[in-house]
Amino acid sequence: MDNYMGESPDTMDDYMGMSEITAQESLYKMSKGVVETFGDVYLRKPLLHDTQELYATHEERHGFPGMIGSIKCTLEMEKMSSSMERASSIFDDLLNGKAPDAPFTVNGNEYKFLYYLTDGIYPPYSTFLKAFQHPVEERDKLFKRKQEGARKDVKRAFGVLKAKWHIVERAAQPLDLETLRYIMYACSIMHNMVVEDKGRNIAHYIPTEPRHVQFQPETTKYLHRFIDIQDANKHRQL
Repeated sequence: MDNYMGESPDTMDDYMGMSEITAQESLYKMSKGVVETFGDVYLRKPLLHDTQELYATHEERHGFPGMIGSIKCTLEMEKMSSSMERASSIFDDLLNGKAPDAPFTVNGNEYKFLYYLTDGIYPPYSTFLKAFQHPVEERDKLFKRKQEGARKDVKRAFGVLKAKWHIVERAAQPLDLETLRYIMYACSIMHNMVVEDKGRNIAHYIPTEPRHVQFQPETTKYLHRFIDIQDANKHRQL
């Protein structure tokens, strides 16, 4: 476990009589074992009921219905788990019909897809919710404070993961890509286990829950989804 806490592999030479190579191999085997044993429960992609519970929690705590998280935390997680590979878009599952649609309604307007909190550098997609850069009216200033406060709250939650497993912040170590992926996934799984053990998890695993079938959609459906995601009018309306 020392490796997960950020210790260098060669620190084990003295008190464990374990070489750096052996320590790295043990880390890989343990990480792979954790992922293969517990991944289906603690590393699953959110299904519809998971998303709805996340919706309800974020709305209660932050006042933003339909919000799934912060885009920067999601991209940072993806970057580390893919070890600086050029990862595919986080919207691939939505575009390809692999993620369940989770519509929600705000002020009488219905939206098809979940959204992430972002800052001003991201495009005006219907799946992004940005704060006003230069608010003038009081209601816009209030919205900006609420949106930025919620983003910071989500970011702090992700910071707990990095604080607990220091190796997450050391993804540039000279390890192969497969090992780095297993390490990141294993840390996420163990973190979720700790959260569950403390009774703080939001979405609960249902053993008989239906698995969402992955498939390649028809071109027309793909294009419709692509257009919906890039709908700037929906972005402004939201």
